[in-house]
Amino acid sequence: MSLQVSAIPTYTSTQNVVSTVKRPSFSYHPAIWGDYFLTSVSHSKQIDDSSEQQFEGLKQEVRRIIADIDKNEPCKKLGLIDAVQRLGVAYHFKSEIEHALKKVYHGYNDDENDLNTAALRFRLLR
Repeated sequence: MSLQVSAIPTYTSTQNVVSTVKRPSFSYHPAIWGDYFLTSVSHSKQIDDSSEQQFEGLKQEVRRIIADIDKNEPCKKLGLIDAVQRLGVAYHFKSEIEHALKKVYHGYNDDENDLNTAALRFRLLR
């Protein structure tokens, strides 16, 4: 014997009314934070001069590090470029990264045959 179940409300022959479910309504209290986070976003976008100078100094330091890594250690250079890209700040160093990748490409040697370096080289040079 099979039993059929349906989620569609049905009318009975004696009643022409569909029963409705009454759900309670809730009134939530306002949050204790108010609109603090909405207003704090506009204030946090303002950068003072000392932060701007520090930011520019750090960018120059990263540029120097990318340029100074020895040609004999392409694995370190590729690792640094990978880290800069994963941090999402590679657009600040686009020309330095392109120059470094060209050096790695033209100075390719088959001395480093580990899988990590090969995968990193493939991903960055494609």
